[in-house]
Amino acid sequence: MKKYNLFIVVVILILIPFLYSNFFLGALKDPYQNVEQLPVAVVKGDNKIPIEESLLRKKLFKAKFENIEKANSDLNSGKVYGIVSFDNNFMEKIASEKETPNIVLTTNESLNSFAAKILTSEMTQYVTKVNEVLSKELIPKFNAKKVPVPDKISSLINLKHQEVNPVKNNAEAMAPYFFSLTLFIGCIFISQFVMKSFPKKEEEYFHYWKKEFIYALILALAQVFVLLVTNNVWLKLRIDYVPEFIIFTVIVSATFCSIIVGLNKLIPGIGSFLVLLLTMLQTSSSGGTYPIQLSNPFFQGINKLIPMTYTNDGFRKLMSIGSTAIQDDVAVLVIYFVISQVLILLSFHIHHKNKATKLVKI
Repeated sequence: MKKYNLFIVVVILILIPFLYSNFFLGALKDPYQNVEQLPVAVVKGDNKIPIEESLLRKKLFKAKFENIEKANSDLNSGKVYGIVSFDNNFMEKIASEKETPNIVLTTNESLNSFAAKILTSEMTQYVTKVNEVLSKELIPKFNAKKVPVPDKISSLINLKHQEVNPVKNNAEAMAPYFFSLTLFIGCIFISQFVMKSFPKKEEEYFHYWKKEFIYALILALAQVFVLLVTNNVWLKLRIDYVPEFIIFTVIVSATFCSIIVGLNKLIPGIGSFLVLLLTMLQTSSSGGTYPIQLSNPFFQGINKLIPMTYTNDGFRKLMSIGSTAIQDDVAVLVIYFVISQVLILLSFHIHHKNKATKLVKI
């Protein structure tokens, strides 16, 4: 049996690079191929604008027609990644030589900086092509009428980009994801290397729980303290709501610690592999880098089941989006915490209580 377990461990170790690279790269093999799945609000103009219909036909993104109030609300909450709107009297301005109409693209870098870059790139290319088509159509008409071709003929339409929550740099954009990931990995190290120094079986659950979870939690909270101090002193990343951020970070760390301890103690040996597997799934399915809509269907399907989906969202809101609406994120993390605490309780009854009683009798 021991040889069989050793064989399983060796196989798992050999497969780790394969699994990790395939999960992560498979999730984001070609994000630009799925841009049409990226939800974007389109605010209809006062009058019928042919370019609106052209946007739908081109399928540059997943368009949702909304009024400006609903569009702004959805952009702040993360239901859409951008807003496309048009100047008033858009078509009249195209016909005028004095004014250049704007297609306005509004993005939210704090929500996802890569989504903002992708949408800006797609819309820039689209507007360039539209201007080329319009120029080819209008130049012969001007020549036929023997009218001078306007100077602005190559740029009849202008793309105006607005950013509602700009991020200062890539570190600020990636901070929610890396804060989540490092807190999870920190708890893995605590569970794997530090907590194995308690081999004694416990007869009472409270002593077992204190030894296996509370001690680990104290170390995890020490990690949180160091993370917060180094950010304040060295990284100086933007945090809009500091008290709420500190509380949320503690909740995240406690939840991760509970999950890792629960899996490791309930299924010794295999639990470590499950924790590793969860780490791989979280890095590829939590939407920490590219929007999850750009991933393949499998990773989109498990996105809502991944704890880091909610930690990423909460950190984004508190750090740079400027929102404290993290109730849903906290609620999900509390559910994970409770479930993992049940796993710790089960691990005591399965692996410790009976064995400890036998040792006492002997």
